[in-house]
Amino acid sequence: MAVTITNNFITLDECNDTNGWNSSTDATPPALDTTIYKKGTASIQLGKSGTSESFIYYEKSFDSTDITNSIMVVWLYVKTQDALDKIN
Repeated sequence: MAVTITNNFITLDECNDTNGWNSSTDATPPALDTTIYKKGTASIQLGKSGTSESFIYYEKSFDSTDITNSIMVVWLYVKTQDALDKIN
């Protein structure tokens, strides 16, 4: 099955503010980055700061949007190869 991506995008969140983000115990608080971003005026920096858990998570709820039969695209920037190598 071939997939065709069009430019009819629905943006769920431009990540221009940190409102509504929740995270686990060892996650760093979400912070705005106005230097490195894909769209809008900022991106959100997420990271791990503690050692009590081997994992972290972030979550955010969005307004009801029908994304049935849609393709979801997430822009993710990993700062260094070393950081990328630690993700497994």
